[in-house]
Amino acid sequence: MHNLSMIKFAVNGYLFKVFCFEIIAHYFVLHGNTLLYSILAYFQGGCELFILLYALLSGKFLKFNKGYNNFLFIFFVYISYIVYYVSCDSSLAFSTMASVGDSWYSFISSILFLVIPLLTINVIVEFADFTFIVKCLLVTTTVFFPIYFNSQTLALYLIHSNSVSFYEEMGIFNPLVIDVYAATSLLLSLYLKDKWSDNRIFNRIIFILSFLINGCVLIICAERGPFLFAIITVALYYYHKAILKSYYFGVIIFIVSCCLIITSIFPELIQNISLLNRFTEITENGGNGRFGDDDSNYVVALQQIKNNPWFGTYFRITNPNVSSYGSYPHNLILECIMTMGIFFSFYLFIIIYRAWKYACQFIKNNSEITIIALIFIYTFLSLMTSLSLYNNIRFWLPLAILNYVGYRNINCIK
Repeated sequence: MHNLSMIKFAVNGYLFKVFCFEIIAHYFVLHGNTLLYSILAYFQGGCELFILLYALLSGKFLKFNKGYNNFLFIFFVYISYIVYYVSCDSSLAFSTMASVGDSWYSFISSILFLVIPLLTINVIVEFADFTFIVKCLLVTTTVFFPIYFNSQTLALYLIHSNSVSFYEEMGIFNPLVIDVYAATSLLLSLYLKDKWSDNRIFNRIIFILSFLINGCVLIICAERGPFLFAIITVALYYYHKAILKSYYFGVIIFIVSCCLIITSIFPELIQNISLLNRFTEITENGGNGRFGDDDSNYVVALQQIKNNPWFGTYFRITNPNVSSYGSYPHNLILECIMTMGIFFSFYLFIIIYRAWKYACQFIKNNSEITIIALIFIYTFLSLMTSLSLYNNIRFWLPLAILNYVGYRNINCIK
């Protein structure tokens, strides 16, 4: 009994650190205090090692189903590519490539932080309390955001929207980082709407409070991707829960039509509201340099893919003559093919498609795994225009859980 309570603490402590407390730790780092971040990193490592030790001693290590073995195969192909690329020229990777780290120690640590949970996914799924973790996330964001957005910080975000260098100079969060947390919290509040307690009024108050606070943060930060993908994920969530699909689509068409009519009658709304104005900038600056000219991320990534389309070239843009040198293409498909080539990328896309099907079915059945399904869908959509596949625990962990649990309950998938 004591061992079971310890493994439950390790599993949920790990999930709490990854999904809930990371933003608090980064807040202290922004203000020059790295102690808490270091403590949490050691805490995460300790939890992962304890989970691994438990899996080994209990005989559960590498005891997976066929569906999850397929996932593990392509995951380790991907990791092998990354390790190979870095080992070929580590000085280049550590000095130039985004998010790789600055030494072999930091690089290997980040790889192990990602690999160990995926090798013990059966233990994590068995002892995880996903509802509790999501409640912790909603409490964290609902309390933290009103404190963080004081009058001065709020003014900075409203005045200097879409200026990454400015945020770094001022020591405040990149709005994309905040919006990822706000969007995730907003989505998960839908699932927890009636699950806080037996008191219906209390549940409604918590839901409205968390939904409004995180929704306001999405609007304040004025990031296109998180806002748009949050709306799409909400639409998919209610679509798979809807009984009358045609009625659902009728409501969606009506809402979209009203928005188009209002913006056409009052065009000044787009100019005065920062978030709406960000959508009009797509045609003006090619989505912040993602496409449009020869120096854009997508064009440069496609040119790099042509060098070895079948088996990949590198996991970051390697052309030193472009502004995106050392960065990633901000598109999951391009990054996959650029890293592993068409052959292995197609295999990964099949795994992702299967996880998407599982996610939709879990939402329809209102399973607790709906929590993981919503995180996966939102993160997958976000990876189509921002973020990176490399070292992205918010993508790989939900993908792993869906493949493991989904295949185990394969009879629930039509």
